[in-house]
Amino acid sequence: MGHIGNSACHADPCIQHSASESTSCILQRLLKMQQVPKTAYLLLLLLLWTVAGCDAALSILFNAKNGAVYHVPVNLENRLETPIAVSNTTIPTTHCQGDGSLGRANIVDLDYDESRQRVLWMSWNERLYSSQLPISNATGGNRSDELLFWYDYYDYVQFSRRRIAWDPVGEKLYSVDTFWNPTVEVVDLTGKHRSIILAFGTTGKWKDYVFEGKMPADVEKDAFVAMTAKQELPMDLVLDPGTGVMFIRTNDSWSSRIHRANMDGTSLKLLITDAGKIVDDSCRIDVDRVNKRIYWNDREKGSIESADYDGNRRLTVVKAANPVALAVDGNVLVWSQNTTDPSLRGHLSVCKLTDNTCDPDEIRDTSLSGINDVPYKLKAVPDQAQQIANPCSTNNGNCQQICLLKPSTDPIKPNPSHGCGCKIGYRLSANSRDCEPILRYLVYESDNYLRARSLEPLERDNETRPYALFPSQVVDNVVARDQLVAIDYDPKADKMLVLGCKTLKQIDLDDNLRGCWRVARNSSDCYKHMAYDWESGKVYTTKVKGMNGEYELGVVDVPSGFRRFGIVVPAILRSIDRPLSLVVHPKTGYLYLLTFSNATNASVVSRMNVGGLDYIVLTIAEALDARGLAVDSLNDRLYWFAESGRVGHSDLGGNDVKVLPVEAPVLMPDSILVDRDWLYVKNETSIWRMNKKTGADVSCLVPEVKVSQHYHAKLKSTMSVVARSPGSFSYGDDYQITKSACKVYCAYQEFAQYNATLDEKFCKCPNLKSD
Repeated sequence: MGHIGNSACHADPCIQHSASESTSCILQRLLKMQQVPKTAYLLLLLLLWTVAGCDAALSILFNAKNGAVYHVPVNLENRLETPIAVSNTTIPTTHCQGDGSLGRANIVDLDYDESRQRVLWMSWNERLYSSQLPISNATGGNRSDELLFWYDYYDYVQFSRRRIAWDPVGEKLYSVDTFWNPTVEVVDLTGKHRSIILAFGTTGKWKDYVFEGKMPADVEKDAFVAMTAKQELPMDLVLDPGTGVMFIRTNDSWSSRIHRANMDGTSLKLLITDAGKIVDDSCRIDVDRVNKRIYWNDREKGSIESADYDGNRRLTVVKAANPVALAVDGNVLVWSQNTTDPSLRGHLSVCKLTDNTCDPDEIRDTSLSGINDVPYKLKAVPDQAQQIANPCSTNNGNCQQICLLKPSTDPIKPNPSHGCGCKIGYRLSANSRDCEPILRYLVYESDNYLRARSLEPLERDNETRPYALFPSQVVDNVVARDQLVAIDYDPKADKMLVLGCKTLKQIDLDDNLRGCWRVARNSSDCYKHMAYDWESGKVYTTKVKGMNGEYELGVVDVPSGFRRFGIVVPAILRSIDRPLSLVVHPKTGYLYLLTFSNATNASVVSRMNVGGLDYIVLTIAEALDARGLAVDSLNDRLYWFAESGRVGHSDLGGNDVKVLPVEAPVLMPDSILVDRDWLYVKNETSIWRMNKKTGADVSCLVPEVKVSQHYHAKLKSTMSVVARSPGSFSYGDDYQITKSACKVYCAYQEFAQYNATLDEKFCKCPNLKSD
């Protein structure tokens, strides 16, 4: 049976749906006034249900594509109900995804804060609002929504696909960005403490029939290779704060899986491997916190299924064609179904569960007056807030930054325990309570996603969180259809440059700004290497031209402003042989190019001054089989590696040649990097480091990740080391999530004309034009 009279008891006492509900409300008020003993109250309610023969009411929150959140009671009988509008803010979608007439809703997800009786909802442009539940139709349209924060600013051509879940005990917002981002984030409502607590990886490789047996020409391969990796992406999540666990439903190449993890991001466990095919992004999950069961929809099978919290005792709850959304409260299940019949779209199905299943004869229909579309997110409103002790309430659980719930290990205490977390840019210290800033980290690419490995302080052996340094808007992925080829860093401006086959991106690590330029090229051309001279502001590139085997060396100045898909045109410096590596020495401006000569069947090292001037070939006999270069700016040395793994180095003029007494620790290395006292060497599957002078102290920084029997995670681009100072963190004491989004918004001045009147209320950009 559902919770007792929840919608009526929170509503105007004159607006009732049955005598049993009115009596229930009166009894509850008398109980609060201590006019009726609690034992007598329960006996009277039992008698009331027996005489009236009526199940208690349940209320549901839902959103529809007209861009509003509604609250409606549902009952175990067929009836017509009039939903009450909860949200009032309407955000125009004219400049989102082109034509606003496509019918995009302005609300992408919602959850209920039972402790404050309010709805939290996310708009299409990444803004989190709260709306108090109205107490009647009379007050439903007269309440204002509160803007809590602006989560992220991407741009006006991306429609947010963020899914949210609210923890009313710890007062944290959990979210996943289903727009090809594999991470789970958590943030408090001040917007000052934001953390990435877990991420999902690749799960294998697509078969060749994805391309119908036809691989693209080699020049185009880089644009497709990332799509051959199956990235598991979170699609929806739900929390059980009383137990301290969360459940995440993921998309694994259009099928779905269900995982359980602690709410602090630890102990991730796969529960369900075949939770149904993803259809039209309708991938929902809910939990019965009383009976500890998971519920999910399977549109492909036409059913709603369930399992316990360990993924066992799985069963089909009910057969239902095209179930879009669902909610469960106790033993009452509510769902919506997609249909081509317009007259049946504004309906909810309700069923009382017996032994966790629904008898088809017990299904009842709630028709939603005035709603002409399918509700695509449902949330049950509990009768009252769960009484759960918050382990983070005293001194923030002794956590320096973020206190998060997790299961209790004490069988006597039912309330959850807690763990500590850190903001982006920090990591837990050895005492698992304090947070220490990550001052130096290695940035690399894995299956086309930016990853990072802490170097200072060095990650502990049991610590592997390569996703924890980059928020969702910085993550690069296959959406751009552009394979990453090179990463570099400007320590003066604290900017990172990322080059793809066709795109150059600049990321301001202080303000989370993302400049993005299309690098001028023919459709069949592809950029292969990048060297960034941050002293002169020049970016050098190599490019393969079409399929004719010709290559060019080019240079372009980094644009000072931020643009979205502007065009930069590298000036052609010279035609070159097949390029193998490209590096620059920042203090001298020397540009070093390694090419392979078909005429001599050997590698050639050449050097140029700033702008590609004064081209000379360095005669280094030991480098005739070199495959990659690196510069040591601290000791002014040039390093190279051979395909065999042998590593050598010389002065900047190619003299004073020395060869390390040991070989590189990886087979077939493809990239090398020197930073301080260390030499970093990588191949397509792992990254190692060793002492740059002796080759000693070898350690593996990024181990090989075997995804399946036939596939390993691929590391294809070059590497870069980012060095920060404690005062330069964008996620430091002055960070606030809305302020960060506004910095990005104001930087994209070309979009200032769109929604200027609306957005200037939040951002107050100095040069923003108002209509």
